[in-house]
Amino acid sequence: MLHKKKIKKAKNKKKLKKNLKIQHTNIRTKKRSQKGAKKEPKRSQKRSQKRSRTERKRGGLEAKKEEVKNERYTK
Repeated sequence: MLHKKKIKKAKNKKKLKKNLKIQHTNIRTKKRSQKGAKKEPKRSQKRSQKRSRTERKRGGLEAKKEEVKNERYTK
């Protein structure tokens, strides 16, 4: 009887350990998926900032062109 009980306990321990490992991996995968979701908007924000910088430069160039045109007409 005692021997059978020990075997049962050992089997239960193994099952518990497996379940813990599974839970741990599930938690890890959840964290990874959440991190991925957080990174996407940051990238899009950086892209939008780059676009706005180029637009600013373009605006600056256009203003310079207008100044040059005005100078030509005044001379």
